[in-house]
Amino acid sequence: MGIGLYVHIPFCTDKCSYCDFVSFPFHMSEVGLEEYFWALGKEVELICRRYGLLAVDTVYIGGGTPSAVPDCFLADIFKRLEHFCQLSGAAEITVEANPETLTREKLKAYRKLGVNRLSLGAQACSPELLEEMGRRHSWEDVVRAVTAAREAGFANLGLDLIYGLPGQSLAGWQEVMEKAVALKPEHLSAYGLKLSADSRWGRLLEQGRLSLPGEDTQADMYAWTRRYMKEAGYRHYEISNFARPGYQTRHNLIYWRNQPYIGIGASAASFYNHRRWTNTGRLEDYTASLQADGLPQEEVIDLSVEDEMAETMIMGLRLVEEGVSLTAFARRFRRSVFQVYGRQVEQLVKMGLLKKTEGRLVLTDIALPIANLVFREFV
Repeated sequence: MGIGLYVHIPFCTDKCSYCDFVSFPFHMSEVGLEEYFWALGKEVELICRRYGLLAVDTVYIGGGTPSAVPDCFLADIFKRLEHFCQLSGAAEITVEANPETLTREKLKAYRKLGVNRLSLGAQACSPELLEEMGRRHSWEDVVRAVTAAREAGFANLGLDLIYGLPGQSLAGWQEVMEKAVALKPEHLSAYGLKLSADSRWGRLLEQGRLSLPGEDTQADMYAWTRRYMKEAGYRHYEISNFARPGYQTRHNLIYWRNQPYIGIGASAASFYNHRRWTNTGRLEDYTASLQADGLPQEEVIDLSVEDEMAETMIMGLRLVEEGVSLTAFARRFRRSVFQVYGRQVEQLVKMGLLKKTEGRLVLTDIALPIANLVFREFV
């Protein structure tokens, strides 16, 4: 079985109001595209020198806004991957995109590179909300991008949406969901807004200058979304993700199943050979390390068996239908879930937050909105 490979492209046209990712508007970056993409290629080379030829099942190009970068730079990365990695012929290869940055020519170029999945950041449909979010697209741009992607031959398309936005009502959320489903994406992500102090909105919230929907309203949005997506023929396979049968995101399933992956690029995270590491998020330090023939790792943690068991439980329980397989856990760790977490599981079952079904532990419906309370029991 191969690994997942994540490639981080930190460049974007603007910094969104809610964003706390390592990303930089082009005009604010002190590192140019040529320098950064050279460094990406160098990191691929050094990683494969250290670990040997990597068998890769999924590739995810994320950001930032990868689609804002000329496709020739992505072509260079794919050449590096083909040279240093063993890329499966059936690999899932995803590129994140913003609607206004996609052109028919760019989509055709992606197809030639082997990209077979697009993740489109739609986020909202209200012009006012999109403007407040710092997004440059309109809903008409989303429709045009989806149409162009279909014409280019993309049969696997995901849309990302956010609920719980400032001033958003349940009716407003229902409107964007209905518009999104009408476009017939194979995958849809519905994320509840989470703000950190590192984002513009996070700072405004701390200052009392931003008003968000209440917890009850957000809970209603989530509950309605689950019902609506089921009626529309989508499977609710992960807490925030819905897919038509057969279109679950294979790359993200690697994360949720706590399987090995390697991240390339500034701030990218990796889990491989019982070790977790994160690259520096400072572009100048990232490129300088690679120019000196060194890996840009900032934090390296050797994981104990206990660490991996806890992460397997926490990540696996995010999978609404699949949950944690009792057989797979015992095979991997040579101990049963009940030997390790018997007390926690018994308590959570009594509370109605966890259930055992067909050899698996899964969250109950009432646990989904408060899943973090369940996860804490396995830390």
